[in-house]
Amino acid sequence: MKDVVQGNPTILLVEDNDADAQLACKAFVKAAPHFNFKRVILGSTTIAYLAGEGIYADRSRFPWPDLMILDMRLPDVTGEHVLNWIKAHPKMEKLCVMILAGQSRQRRNTPVMETFGNVTICHAEFLKPPSTQLAETMLSLFGQWKNMQKKN
Repeated sequence: MKDVVQGNPTILLVEDNDADAQLACKAFVKAAPHFNFKRVILGSTTIAYLAGEGIYADRSRFPWPDLMILDMRLPDVTGEHVLNWIKAHPKMEKLCVMILAGQSRQRRNTPVMETFGNVTICHAEFLKPPSTQLAETMLSLFGQWKNMQKKN
């Protein structure tokens, strides 16, 4: 992965499958080459990254993500647990979370977007495998979210 460029938006991909992560990285680099792209594999590592704990305290190497793409099926702590942790910490910096699902899941009875403090969770679940078209769709939604943030 490329070096972090200060001032550029950061995408944090939470994905345990290497093949899906490589596809996502290629898709997002093609769709948004100016973005910083970081990846973590575990739900527990995601929480450490967001909390700025351990090595993730160095925000020059691990900048706060503007957009987090979250796989719901992780080997240690589930994506649902990560979402609950986020909901319990509403004073975090601005963050948009989009859910990446490996298969069609039964729709949850939740609004499309929920906001907890500065964190917005987009419940539009995008199916794997990641593609450039999917990355462009997610980035378009992210752009809409950013525009809404400017108005507030």
